Amino acid sequence: MNNNQDLQELEIKAADLGKRLWELAAPAKDKQALPLDSLIEIDRLSVDLRDTIQKILNNTKKTTLVISAPYSRGKPGTPNSFETYFQTGVGKGYIIHSTEIGKLGPGSTVVLLRQDKLKQRAEGILVKLVATSKTPKGNQRYDVYFKDQGMVTFKGEKLNPFDFGVAVID
Repeated sequence: MNNNQDLQELEIKAADLGKRLWELAAPAKDKQALPLDSLIEIDRLSVDLRDTIQKILNNTKKTTLVISAPYSRGKPGTPNSFETYFQTGVGKGYIIHSTEIGKLGPGSTVVLLRQDKLKQRAEGILVKLVATSKTPKGNQRYDVYFKDQGMVTFKGEKLNPFDFGVAVID
């Protein structure tokens, strides 16, 4: 299930299941008792809807946000260090271009990189982006909140230094 047509079919199925559930449960809104066969059908449809939504979520491509935390930005133990960002789950002051911000949302993957002296990589799940200040040129800075972070093998990624230490990968 990798293409848009399969995803569209799942979305149509989920909508149809939701509509059928609504129709079966409608008498309950008027405080009418539902017959046992309707309750059994509602239970079956609920499970099918849950499974369909999970398939949609599992097959929806997620965007990855890569943020760099070089030694030059913060020596180990300082507020802007790789270690502090990893421990707290908050990377501070990253410029994310306005054309990229809409691609990111809760559940996106966050990659925290140190590419210089100590090559390190951690991955986590994006919780939220909080707009903080703007640069003199008007670029918006964000604090990146992430969770479930863990250290992983460094893969040798290179960020373009003109990308403000950030890469957004579709």
